[in-house]
Amino acid sequence: EAFSVRDQGVWVPVQGVIRLFGSLDPIQVGQKLEIHGRLSSSYRHRWSCSLVIVDSNHITRIEEAYLFTQWRSSLQAWAEEQVARSEIRVTDEDRLIRAVVLGVRDQSWNRVVEPFRQTGTAHLLAVSGLHLAIFCGAVGSLMAALGFSHRVVTFAWIASSLIMVLIADVRTPLFRAVLMVIAASLFSIIGWRLSAKSIVSMAVLIIQMIDPLVVLQVGFQLSFSVVWSFIFFLPMWTSRIRKPNPELKLSRFGQLWRVSMTAWLIATPLSVHHFGMFSLLGVPGTLLLLPLTTAVLLCGFVRLFVFW
Repeated sequence: EAFSVRDQGVWVPVQGVIRLFGSLDPIQVGQKLEIHGRLSSSYRHRWSCSLVIVDSNHITRIEEAYLFTQWRSSLQAWAEEQVARSEIRVTDEDRLIRAVVLGVRDQSWNRVVEPFRQTGTAHLLAVSGLHLAIFCGAVGSLMAALGFSHRVVTFAWIASSLIMVLIADVRTPLFRAVLMVIAASLFSIIGWRLSAKSIVSMAVLIIQMIDPLVVLQVGFQLSFSVVWSFIFFLPMWTSRIRKPNPELKLSRFGQLWRVSMTAWLIATPLSVHHFGMFSLLGVPGTLLLLPLTTAVLLCGFVRLFVFW
């Protein structure tokens, strides 16, 4: 999922999903290859590169894929098939469902996501901490209703996070959320109390140890800036509302609106900088589409784990 392009004598690192077309010998995800061919690039809302190979002899396998990588790749392919199966062809509706449930982005991703970008609601399609919170919340609520203890529910949250890592397209926002859920759950099980700031800082350090240049990615900047805003700004806003009347009981819808507004205020400048897009519909659009996104996400997982 990462390769380098030699441009005027300099190796330029490029990141993204690799798709192969043509009649080639089977190439497995996770293999390291050396490929010689003609490279071209284009930009339609995001960069894409195409490498045309004249002869299959120009492909050299440097390193074989790990067994775990092969197994995870086949598991993801199975999940994509089960969540939205089309007998004739993959429709935009299928792509939308796969994006919400598994974070899959295929060659038609830009066409599907364009209306969401224009309305400031594209974050609902990118599997992130929001989707993990919905999934873990549903699992925890179900197990609590069945009478399981809090410790068992905590283990279920860890298992749910690991399941998301195995079947979904893992990008920085989801990886950050999984690290935070697992760390918070483990410390809760052993009885240690850790602040949210410490858990977020731990996630930052782990992700940067894996890829020091990740700070340059828009996913990293958006994900962590929004999380920090929830830790620092949201409690100040809530306490300001309750200050005149400490006994005031805040509604859940009001809290959801404040969360959406805080995320929108923090993420909008970054989105304008990276994508050149700005929409006042971000907050109302999120409030309207969140119940539908939740329904699609949960129905997708029910289909995946129960009715496949």
